[in-house]
Amino acid sequence: MSGLLLFFAKLFLLALLFFSALVIYQVFGVAQLHRLSRHTAIFSITYVASIYAFMKIYGDFDIVNQRKENLMFSLFISSVMTNVIVYVSQCVMEKRMITLLCPLLIAVVQAVIIVALVYLTNTIYFLQVPPSRSLLVYGDPDMLSEHLAKLSRARKSYAIQEQIHYTGSNEEIRRALRRCDTVFLADLPPERERELMDYAYKHNKQTVVFPALTDIVMNKAQVIMFNDTPTLSCRQPGLRFEQKLVKRFLDILLSLVGLILSSPIFLTECLMIKLYDRGPIFFTQDRATINGKVFRLYKFRTMVVNAEAMGVIPAGEKDPRITPVGRILRATRMDELPQLLNILKGDMSVVGPRPERVEHVQKYTEELPEFRYRLKVKAGLTGFAQIYGKYNTTPKDKLALDLIYIENYSVWMDLKIIFQTLKIIFMSESTEGFDSSRQEEIRETTEKVED
Repeated sequence: MSGLLLFFAKLFLLALLFFSALVIYQVFGVAQLHRLSRHTAIFSITYVASIYAFMKIYGDFDIVNQRKENLMFSLFISSVMTNVIVYVSQCVMEKRMITLLCPLLIAVVQAVIIVALVYLTNTIYFLQVPPSRSLLVYGDPDMLSEHLAKLSRARKSYAIQEQIHYTGSNEEIRRALRRCDTVFLADLPPERERELMDYAYKHNKQTVVFPALTDIVMNKAQVIMFNDTPTLSCRQPGLRFEQKLVKRFLDILLSLVGLILSSPIFLTECLMIKLYDRGPIFFTQDRATINGKVFRLYKFRTMVVNAEAMGVIPAGEKDPRITPVGRILRATRMDELPQLLNILKGDMSVVGPRPERVEHVQKYTEELPEFRYRLKVKAGLTGFAQIYGKYNTTPKDKLALDLIYIENYSVWMDLKIIFQTLKIIFMSESTEGFDSSRQEEIRETTEKVED
């Protein structure tokens, strides 16, 4: 029943978005849309195909796994992108400029539709479907509070009723598992994890595992048969030749287009920085990219000259080193624009793991040997970890996100990440605080100059 509710709610939403746009275009005098015609057919196909594609890019109509505020914003961005495409196509078909009041009115009407329908569907769905009774079996006691905090964000879907350390008695854990609907396994030794997964499978329980980094690497392992024995082969040399070729072509194309379109902003930022304190316009720093190659990364300078003399300021506090101009650039993420030059030069890609400082690569590799796997591809301006991570996401979790990107790379995935980046530009950065146990790590890894 809940599945049908979501299906019909999504269908109803698509219908409302389509017909609201159609009616408003008719009101604004697009005469050919008043009757069945080739014009109407093109409008319909363009609208439906575009809204469906953008909804897939931005997470679909996922009431269960997305917070309703995030879902509303995702759907609104999808509708805006669709309406831009449809507006341009209608201007071409009509051979005239249609007033901008038309798409603006559509945006307002569709925003109201999206908010109302998401609220309504969310309320009905979670009244019908109570949160799954859940058990957390954990390994590292120091990570228990962090796991519970993360799971609490999905409390409408999962209610953690019990937490048991994996060293508890078998009978105690099995009784708890039989009482629950979902079992979460976090940081368990491999043998214990397999044992509990097997028991949960036999009792038809949903199992959710917090994967180790090696699990992510093995996720795309190839099955090789030795006679009648299946084996898993894992060898990830990076991207294939044709993938590198296509990726490089897109990098050159997108960086050139980006530099041309942003040139007025680029020149304005140069002027603002120079007029403020007469200091250098650009900030450069050595960063690591594919195979550990070191390159000079470009950013607009957002801190005072010789900022390192003021010492290290922990993340999350107001940093007096940042200039007023720098605060504007950081808030709008415009300080990253010069990295388009790095992309054009071939040092970076549009999409990939963020380039780390050389000393950080050495430090993280000592603590997490799998960190070297992320150097199998070029560093990127945006990436999977930037889209799904938060400001205070741990290096290990960011590494896991980067490995998921590398292991599942495709051109379609790159395009999705690029469009999703447009969404997060307009979302406020996570302001979650750091607990005391993380402060020392932050102090050690905070960069001396320019984050």
